[in-house]
Amino acid sequence: MGNDDNVHITDFGLEEKGAVAKWDVTFNNNDRLNIEVAYQDLTLLEDFDPTRVQEDDIFLLAGNRYINYFFSSQIRTDQRKIFSYTIKPFIGKFFEGLRTGIEGSVTYRYQPYGSVSVNVNYNHIRLDMPYETTNLWLIGPRIDFTFSKKVFLTTFIQYNNQLDNLNINSRFQWRFAPVSDFFLVYTDNFSTDPFDQYTSRNRALVAKLTYWLNL
Repeated sequence: MGNDDNVHITDFGLEEKGAVAKWDVTFNNNDRLNIEVAYQDLTLLEDFDPTRVQEDDIFLLAGNRYINYFFSSQIRTDQRKIFSYTIKPFIGKFFEGLRTGIEGSVTYRYQPYGSVSVNVNYNHIRLDMPYETTNLWLIGPRIDFTFSKKVFLTTFIQYNNQLDNLNINSRFQWRFAPVSDFFLVYTDNFSTDPFDQYTSRNRALVAKLTYWLNL
């Protein structure tokens, strides 16, 4: 057995390694360009489904070694502007298959009241048989609203087709004194499965109070 009670770990051996190379450029108008190359060498310690949507008996076997690498390029415009966006396409080898996709966000600032933004993450994963080609989506609108210098409301919604889940999270904040806040947070998770659509999986209402003692 290995150091972590796993038959695939060699005592005091190097089981995983990786490297990342980045190149960042900031332009005069405060737009930014980022180019990144990432490398990962790993050995699976447990049976693993990299898509997490396959049948229960379809997975990569523990003990197998894989080398993954990715190339991505990101463009981010000046976040101080009324309208801004970020876009990041990527491609790379992924567990003997191919992973391509894009991440991005669009933000509109309605000063001085707040902002509206939408975040999108898309992954297309193609592995060898018997794996099915998988398309994974994360879509998350967010609204920030400022009622005054002391009262704020943030609402975040996220759809995840990998988990068949729709999450709603809303946070009310009241700054009643310097560095002292009252928070009220409501969260709810709904199933988007066609056979169990929009049934609440769990919900919560949480209150939190912080107070700064200047002794």
